[in-house]
Amino acid sequence: AFDRALALLEARAARADASPEVHQSLAATLSNSGDIYYYAEQYDLALSRFERALDMARRPLAGTPESTARRRLSQALIRTAAAAKEVGRLQDALTLETEAIALLD
Repeated sequence: AFDRALALLEARAARADASPEVHQSLAATLSNSGDIYYYAEQYDLALSRFERALDMARRPLAGTPESTARRRLSQALIRTAAAAKEVGRLQDALTLETEAIALLD
């Protein structure tokens, strides 16, 4: 049921007239579902969701305040790094964490 709801949200976000709120909702849903998979120790599924949320965070919507965009990107980087570690992608995790740290400067 959850994957069906996510598919509906993705379809709505893909429309040309999708509002910024729809895009933000999709990013949050991907991240939250990644959390669910992560805590259920289904790290491959978590990583897939986190990577999709990270891709969205790397492309902030027009009008997003810079501080908000940086915070969302930092959170996405940290979540993705954690899942990457769990699946043995240690170099990827280090790269993501380094990028997150750089956002603090």
